[in-house]
Amino acid sequence: MAPVDPLRRHEIVVPPPVDAERTFMTRFKELRRIEAAIEHRDQAQLRWAAEFCRTRILNARTKRAEAHWRRIAKRVHAATDQA
Repeated sequence: MAPVDPLRRHEIVVPPPVDAERTFMTRFKELRRIEAAIEHRDQAQLRWAAEFCRTRILNARTKRAEAHWRRIAKRVHAATDQA
């Protein structure tokens, strides 16, 4: 272990940047739940899916991720309108 400099023992450690390409498509369990809601036109699940998509859009780190969740939200809203 390297010796600790007493003047620098409280350094701020910055985590490495998140690789957006690697973390883009996550939440497979939720995606399956959304797909099932769209397929079965279950209103309660479609409301949950719409809220989930809205949250993912608001918290998207990249424009690509935002576009992905907007496409899914559009499908959820179309299924809601058809039901």
